[in-house]
Amino acid sequence: MNRTHYYWPISLAGVFLIGGTVTAAPDDYSWMDSTNRATLSFRYGLNIKASIKGVGNDFTPGAVPGVYSDGYVLTDSTGNALGYSSYWGYDNASQNNEAGSPANTITFHDPTATGIPSEISGGGGHNPNIGAELTYDRQLWVKENWHDMRIGVEGAINYMHMAFNQDSSYNASVVSTPVAYSYQSGDTPPAAPFQGTSSGSGYMYLQVPPIYPTTAGTPSAPFSEPFTSQDQFSADLWGGRLGPYVEWPLTRKLDLRLSVGFAAALVDANESWSENLTLPGGSSITTSGGGDSLDFMWGGYAAMDATYQLNKRWGVAAGAQFEDLGKFQHTYPGEHVTVNDAGTVNTVNENFTGHQIDLDMRRSIFLELGVSYSF
Repeated sequence: MNRTHYYWPISLAGVFLIGGTVTAAPDDYSWMDSTNRATLSFRYGLNIKASIKGVGNDFTPGAVPGVYSDGYVLTDSTGNALGYSSYWGYDNASQNNEAGSPANTITFHDPTATGIPSEISGGGGHNPNIGAELTYDRQLWVKENWHDMRIGVEGAINYMHMAFNQDSSYNASVVSTPVAYSYQSGDTPPAAPFQGTSSGSGYMYLQVPPIYPTTAGTPSAPFSEPFTSQDQFSADLWGGRLGPYVEWPLTRKLDLRLSVGFAAALVDANESWSENLTLPGGSSITTSGGGDSLDFMWGGYAAMDATYQLNKRWGVAAGAQFEDLGKFQHTYPGEHVTVNDAGTVNTVNENFTGHQIDLDMRRSIFLELGVSYSF
């Protein structure tokens, strides 16, 4: 008896050929079919700009009330009751005008400096802005008829340390203005140099405010003197971002991902600064201040990343992000003034306007390189 034998193709490739079409092997994109992916990356920040405002403001009229190049007149523990202060000091006997004009006064000299830029640019190029980011991607849909496009949501947390130091020096044009305070006729000022304290009970009193400009004299001619300013600023940025993403497999191992969304950062900043103005005869005035600040910044981001799968779990990733977090602005007040008048040193603690830091993160760019794990 004759038997007829039929042989059916058993290979998947054979089925495709018999069907008259050629398609990609079903495992072509299997390395990217994981629902979850975590990526840990190094992060490098660019185009983060900073500026310092208020440089030299300590040496404008009235910026540090009651502090002069040859003494001080401040608010005593009574709050200058009845318009008199016992919290004062002076450096030279020649400042006492007991019988001069105006009589019964102590004359001080208030230096004013000009020719100093009010704003100095610092910022991103001084130190590398290096940090890290941990990203989590959750795949939600696959559009097979759109070239296997993946759609999902992406969240990330990141950290970056920023710092810059700014040292500046100028030849300032200085004018010294006489300021006279009166005391009661018959009082005898303590011998110079004299340094009173806030609770100076028993000291001779000076009348406040000063009686200049009507009787004490005219400002000096301008003279050129060295001025220096130093700023040390650092900040820790704790950030995060959240938004949707779309992803296209380019090859079996390589994919391209685009995402946009919300970004935010908590800024923990610290600033310290000092200024020094040299005066004739070896005298100088040094002001300093600083402090800590905490601020929240928010905005948006857009990112483009690529991942290359080394195997079905591990891969390497690289990308770039554009972020707009706005501007961080904070003024760090002045706290201390030290006057060295040819060897006589007066140090007082005063609150006065200091330096303002502007950190511009409206056009920040971050480059990333890391390793990913799919599961």
